[in-house]
Amino acid sequence: MSFAAMRSTARCMKTSRSFAVALACLLVLALAVGCAETESPTTPGAPNAPTAPNALIITMDTLRADHIAPYGDAQSRTAAMQRLASEGTLFENAMSPMQMTRPSHGSLLTSLYPRDHGIVNNKIALDSQFRSLARVFRDAGYATAAFTAVKLLAPGSGFEQGFDHFDAPREARTRDARAVIDAAEQWLAARPAGQPFFVWLHLFDPHTPYAPPEDLRPAATPGPGGDLASAGIEELIALSRNHGGDLPGSAVERAKALYRGDIEYADRELGRLLSTLERDALLDRTAIVLTADHGECFENGIYFEHSDCLYEGAARIPLIFRFADRVARGVRRDEVVEILDVAPTLLSLLDLDVPAAFLGRRLFDATSKAREAAFLQH
Repeated sequence: MSFAAMRSTARCMKTSRSFAVALACLLVLALAVGCAETESPTTPGAPNAPTAPNALIITMDTLRADHIAPYGDAQSRTAAMQRLASEGTLFENAMSPMQMTRPSHGSLLTSLYPRDHGIVNNKIALDSQFRSLARVFRDAGYATAAFTAVKLLAPGSGFEQGFDHFDAPREARTRDARAVIDAAEQWLAARPAGQPFFVWLHLFDPHTPYAPPEDLRPAATPGPGGDLASAGIEELIALSRNHGGDLPGSAVERAKALYRGDIEYADRELGRLLSTLERDALLDRTAIVLTADHGECFENGIYFEHSDCLYEGAARIPLIFRFADRVARGVRRDEVVEILDVAPTLLSLLDLDVPAAFLGRRLFDATSKAREAAFLQH
């Protein structure tokens, strides 16, 4: 209620000489208060203020860019990822700083290189001295939640800092995409009303052992290993031992087909989440990033491995941004970018301050692109 309305109502009450007039004044006061409450305040966090946009990062562990439809794989049935690319911007040449789960995720969440944040293997935890993206969002008033699929990224890894809610495997070493998406959807349904959210979703299915559900398992093929239901390191080593130390070509192709099935399973579950966000009118209010910590080697004599592989198959990762209000649809960009660029780009898309310590670039910042173009010309 404005000061002028309050003053006018007080005058009315003061000069009233009858109950009827007083009642009329009270009705004026009630109407003024009601109008004031329906106005859209501009103060952040004020009642009825428009909710700020949300943020969602999806990391698919061990996902090769060239094994999904948006990056040209005609055999890949990855409709959810294709949708994100069609409705957003895809980066053709995104790179991982280190082909290991913890180091690369550390770079994603701190916008620092492994040598800077100190995680140079999967045994080192993220030190609390490094401000994570989740802490930035929480400090900005966001509800923060993480849903991970492997114990490497569970509480105790250091990645829990900044998250109000951190959901990770408790008993088994890993869990599948359905369990992760189920947990995320439950949290989204019960999240604080009127508060924007930042969610990190981690899916592990493309990592060995490759074991897609039966409906996504390819038909068996002739040759040793052509009928494998799953392909883990132990099974592949046993097969090679039985063939003089060489892994039969039929087993290699079977393992790659199972890997593709795992990707398709993860994509199917991702599609379920996108449908839920769309149903709840959250999809276009959420800045979404799809990426991976690293890929997988299937060439140059290195197969089913990534930590010791510096070839493109392991170092190149998918990177797609979708945000209805700020990111162009169906655009493909071919400059070399890094996983370090995700955090500052996401914050800038939501008009949030980027910490000075973040080393990555803002990929949709015109000034940043102009600087890069000038640098390349010289």
